[in-house]
Amino acid sequence: TAPCSGNAPSHNDFASYSWPPSVQALHMLVNQAEGGYSTLLDGWAALGVFRVQHPEHFETLCRVPVPFREFDAYNETFAVAPMIQLDSAGHVSLFRYSNQLMQPMDPSAPDTIAFYEAYHLLSRQLLQSAFRCRFRLNGGQIIVAASHRVLHGREAIESAGKRHLQDAYFEHDNIRNMLTVLRRQHG
Repeated sequence: TAPCSGNAPSHNDFASYSWPPSVQALHMLVNQAEGGYSTLLDGWAALGVFRVQHPEHFETLCRVPVPFREFDAYNETFAVAPMIQLDSAGHVSLFRYSNQLMQPMDPSAPDTIAFYEAYHLLSRQLLQSAFRCRFRLNGGQIIVAASHRVLHGREAIESAGKRHLQDAYFEHDNIRNMLTVLRRQHG
């Protein structure tokens, strides 16, 4: 039985990995709790708007490294990387956004103030984003998302009830590889 729980703001998992998994599957095995609606947000679409409206802040988020850490009694991962990574053509290829895992920045570093201004503005825009959808994930349903692009979250659970969400992660390259092999084998 899930205890009543606050919301989990939009984020992607494993920002604290040097290379976060590129695909995430969220399988709701059972959901008898009230509330707890799921949210998905197209981070790359939101960044496209942010880039046009605030190019200097976008550039700051592409340039300034941010510390991310996740730890418990059995694991610890730590990465320092900009929130936004671009490919060689200048397109967004990775968006690390996790308030839960982001660590404090060095207040004496020259880019800290510019980073926090950009981060604050982006976070406000994400909260009001038209690129967000909200829905109830029922028992037996599964979401498979490109986790370098899509942020996920959950609204507050209003009343306790049996709730079991199982997650799994893998690389998009594995899917592309299998599709290539299948095409080759089956024409």
